[in-house]
Parts: sequence; structure tokens; C-alpha cells
Amino acid sequence: ILVAAEQSDAARAGRLLIEHGYFLDLLGDDSMLINMLVQDALHGQYMDRVERTINRCSLAQSDLTSIQDAIASVECLPNASKAYIAERVMHIDSIAFMLSITGNMPVSRGNGRIPGTFKSWSLVPGIVETDTVAGLDMYTDLIVALRSCDRGLSALIQAWEAKASALPWYCALTKIMIPANSRSLRLWIRSIGLKRAILVALAAERFRLDTNRWPV
Repeated sequence: ILVAAEQSDAARAGRLLIEHGYFLDLLGDDSMLINMLVQDALHGQYMDRVERTINRCSLAQSDLTSIQDAIASVECLPNASKAYIAERVMHIDSIAFMLSITGNMPVSRGNGRIPGTFKSWSLVPGIVETDTVAGLDMYTDLIVALRSCDRGLSALIQAWEAKASALPWYCALTKIMIPANSRSLRLWIRSIGLKRAILVALAAERFRLDTNRWPV
């Protein structure tokens, strides 16, 4: 694609971008977090190709329209809400796994660490249940909030992280898992923002071709 763009072969560059648009929906509306991350990476790579191409050559109006439509169709994909439904189930599986281990595993407490194991953690009445419920509640709140990809997503993630930080230290597994999941969410939000920026760039280029001037 970029070779064609560098050679000012706009027809070939446009055709290749349209063909590669197939990969935008390669994994569809899959419900696994790992697939969500892969799809975000594919989208990011495609947006990079589109940006570089329209900065190097002038694509036909019809090609710009096709590319714009393809990106708009996956603007809020992958479906993060569905991905975290699966993660909610895995939280229960992770609790069950931690209960099965016998080796030492230190538990974080604030900025320091306390001696102990998840095995001893499991023997204290109510702690396992508290950790499990805390994690399930946090995932449920997130799943509901992510049903829309409108504005406010960054603030939502910050509030989610703050809620996790405020949990008592003995909600050990929840406090371990939430930061990793919030990083995945930030990548998802960045992917949505990148797609929207490219949609604006394509709209501006189409306007330029129609009017011979840039939008004001």
C-alpha cells in the first residue's frame, strides 16, 4: 500500500486499502479479551496505512468513500462489553485456581507486602467471598458502562481504577487483575479515538476534492 502511495499510484493504493479493509472485521464481534486486543492491533495498523496513504497521494472520491464506510462500520468494535462478560466468568475461575495452590504467594498491602499465602488467605472466614463479590461487582459495573462507546470513557476507566485501589488489601485477586484489565481498556479507547480521527481526515479529504479547498 505504502509503496503504491509513494509511487503516486493512487488507483492501486486505493484498491489495496479497500481490499485490506476485510481485516477490520476479521474477528467480528468476538467476546474474548485476547481477540479484542488482536483486533485493536489490526485496526491500528490499518489506520496507520490509511493516514500515510492520504498524506502521500490523492485517492479517488469513490475509494475514500469505501474506506470511510469500512472504518465507520467497525468504529466501536471490538465489543468490550462482551469481552468483559467473559472476563467476569474467568474471575471466578481464577479464584478457584488460587484456592487450589499450595505454594507461597505474597499478597500486596498498600506500598509494602505482608507475609502470607493465598492458601492462608483462603482459610480466613469471609475473605474469599469478599474478594469474589468485589471482583464480580466491579466487572458488572464495567460491562454495563461499556455498552456504549460514547464520550466519557476515559473518566469511566479512571473511576473504575480508583474504586479498585480503594478496595481493602485482602481483596487480593481483584486488586491484581483490575490494573491489567484497565490497561486493555485504555488501548481499546485509544483505538476508537484513532478510528474517529481517521474518519475526520477522510471527510476533510473528500471535502477538498469536492470544493478544491479545505474545510474551515
